[in-house]
Amino acid sequence: MGLSKYTVMQSQKSFSDVDNSWAKDEINELLGKGIVDETSTFQPKSQVTREDFTTWVAKSYGLTKDDLEVPFEDVPKDHPHYSEISTAYEQGIISGKSAESLILKDTLQEKKCRPSFQMH
Repeated sequence: MGLSKYTVMQSQKSFSDVDNSWAKDEINELLGKGIVDETSTFQPKSQVTREDFTTWVAKSYGLTKDDLEVPFEDVPKDHPHYSEISTAYEQGIISGKSAESLILKDTLQEKKCRPSFQMH
């Protein structure tokens, strides 16, 4: 039986605009893990969209499949987060605002997200 070797690495990535945020460490940890997209800024005071939230949850749980279909006109196959969004839809994490649309750019309200993640 062979033994495997693993290396633990800590990411040095960070966003330039979160230094004064109460969630600085958590935001930068998500960046280091590849859960949030690597851009120059995070914009911690901006509102989170349905697209952002869906992508972050899918990436957090490793939910990505490339061969799924979604019935939504506003999520084309060439969308940068198609795999995460289609997998989240298939798993029942998100639903459309209508039969044809997810309306990805809508912003989320905390009270609408919280019940989805309550522990039972």
